[in-house]
Amino acid sequence: MAGACGFHPAGARSRFDKRFRARAVHLQPVLTVPALHRRFLSASYYALWGSLFAVLILHGLPGVWSDLAGARVKWPHPFASADASFTELVGTPDGAERCEDALSRLPIDRPILFICRKGDLRWDVVHALMSSLSCPRDLRQENLDQAEVQQRLESINHSAYAAIVFCGVEPPRGFTRGWWINRQLVIVPLGPSQ
Repeated sequence: MAGACGFHPAGARSRFDKRFRARAVHLQPVLTVPALHRRFLSASYYALWGSLFAVLILHGLPGVWSDLAGARVKWPHPFASADASFTELVGTPDGAERCEDALSRLPIDRPILFICRKGDLRWDVVHALMSSLSCPRDLRQENLDQAEVQQRLESINHSAYAAIVFCGVEPPRGFTRGWWINRQLVIVPLGPSQ
């Protein structure tokens, strides 16, 4: 009954431990042929993919280096995304830099009037781009037809605006002096005397 409660005499326990250890050592798995086969397949799998990856890197590295050295990859600059949009919308590759340069020369205290062609949504995108470039200046958009442009210019107070941007409309006579970003995008500065 002594063993029923979990109490074992010291001699009985040590005999049990010796027998268990002997069986446990005997039962340890020995590397058999299938186990060696699995290890070999696993190692060859990783070696094959590692060598394919190394070949891919070594094969592609000269092409990447020649593109970087030949300046075929354009490095990002502050106006990269805006220039890409200006290229698509207006057809001027460096339009964002040129617009920002022109807008930086205008006074900040007066708003800029942005006149664009009515019914063409791409000029709304150009307005949004120029608004981001003209910050903190206020850029006010008006959608007009070519016939309405002259009437609108006669009715405004020219000293109230720092400049007028003509986008998609032809600037009328008297409003051709300024920065021609493109034939579709003209920034005309206004002075107090105009």
